[in-house]
Amino acid sequence: MIEVEKILIKNNLKYRIIKLKGKAISAEDVIENAVDNVNEDEIFKTIIVVDKNKKKYAFLVNRHRMVDFGKVKEIVGSKVRLANDVELKEEGFEPGNVCPVLVKALLFVDKELFEFKKFNCGSGDLKHGLEMNVSDLKKVKNYEVVDVER
Repeated sequence: MIEVEKILIKNNLKYRIIKLKGKAISAEDVIENAVDNVNEDEIFKTIIVVDKNKKKYAFLVNRHRMVDFGKVKEIVGSKVRLANDVELKEEGFEPGNVCPVLVKALLFVDKELFEFKKFNCGSGDLKHGLEMNVSDLKKVKNYEVVDVER
């Protein structure tokens, strides 16, 4: 059992762990390596950024979209950059396994997520993905809804 499952089970939420044939660092890896079917349009990535004071923020966006860093600057009040491997490790992750449920950083969710009933994301484990209902995210993680996509 992976860490995120404990939280979802404790909250009595429905979810699906997506088993992967190998490590998945990108959404394309998930699509290629998923043992079961995955809807490509429902894949969302969690990106961690860092401001000049080393404060971290997490953004959940559709895998097809890019983050507009101008919008991010307006949201957090500071210019940011992508977190490096050391900063990801401080959050408990490595590239490709960031889970929106497990992030310690303040989470911002792009409004596009709410066009879906369920979504797929990183699980905190490179050998598994996570699928859960969009409506259940609020039950396990506080977040702010934003428009951050380009």
